[in-house]
This record gives sequence, C-alpha cells and structure tokens, in this order.
Amino acid sequence: MVHAPAAPRSSTARSASELATVPRIYSGTSGWVYQGWRAHLYADTPIKQWLRVASTAFSSLEINGSFYVRLHGHTRKYASSYSGPSLRRWAGDARRWRDEGRDVFVYFDNDAEGHAVRNARAFARLIDDARAG
Repeated sequence: MVHAPAAPRSSTARSASELATVPRIYSGTSGWVYQGWRAHLYADTPIKQWLRVASTAFSSLEINGSFYVRLHGHTRKYASSYSGPSLRRWAGDARRWRDEGRDVFVYFDNDAEGHAVRNARAFARLIDDARAG
C-alpha cells in the first residue's frame, strides 16, 4: 500500500514560521517493537529503551497511520527487501515531492527479517537532507 503525499497548502494559508522552513524528507520504520530487529538494531538493549534507540536511528517513526508513503516490501508484503534501484526511484520521488513544497514522510513496514531497518537506513543515505541511521 502506498499513499501519495497530500497536496501542499496554499502559501496564503501558511503562517510566517511555516514559510521560513524548508520542506524536508523524513524516513524511518513503521513502528519499532519487533523482536526480529534485535540483530539489526537493538542488540542487548532492554525493550523499554527500544523507542529511544529507534528514534535516534531514524529521522522519523510512524505510529498508527501518520504516513505519506508506507513501503510494505518489494516482492513479498512485509517480508521482502527493496533493491537499490527501487530505493533510488523512491528517493527520486521523495525529492520531487519535497521540491514541490511538501514535507515527505517515508516509512518502511517490511518488518520481517529486519528488512525495514536496513531499507530505512539505505534510503536515508540516498536522500540529501535526512539524518543517516
């Protein structure tokens, strides 16, 4: 399931502080409490600290549908990894939407086998204004 970004609001509806900010691309994972991520992100970190770890690894975390683009897996829903060319295409789309004046939120929900962690980190390296995980 992919959700395209909402259309930007007109400049007359934006506050002065909103006009002063530059649209950004945010990326991360859909959620953060997955046992399968221990090997990819958490190691021996106690579960009570997983949100802290995940929130420092990515520029954003999705909770309950607060997304624009949600990537569920390249070939198997929730269970497959995205290829380099596919991630580059998504990064190009995200840059285009940002350049149109939209904040862009991209979340990886292909949680099985830790693919979301790896893909979100790779995507963050591909976009020019997201903090690498």
